Amino acid sequence: MNLKSIDIERIDEITKDRKMTIKILNYLVEVEEAEKEAHLQHHKELIQAAMEKGIKFGRPRKEKPENWETIKNDIRQEKIPVEEAIKQLNVCRATAYRWLKEE
Repeated sequence: MNLKSIDIERIDEITKDRKMTIKILNYLVEVEEAEKEAHLQHHKELIQAAMEKGIKFGRPRKEKPENWETIKNDIRQEKIPVEEAIKQLNVCRATAYRWLKEE
């Protein structure tokens, strides 16, 4: 239902009563809200069912390269700056800092 296209004056002409027009509009709003809530609930159920089947949502995490431990130790011992490590790892800054935080 698209409530944006309702012509209030036209409803007034049909009902010849402003109070009735307001009641009709309130009813239509309630129906729209109920439909929206039902749609959202159904969407949540579908997501839950997919997750129970093991389906993962979102972008896959980037795997740490084989030389991660060496680079991580070099960063912690301040042998190389994080910016240099980011270039060596070929990852974005957020990924590098998330990996450092995880350990």
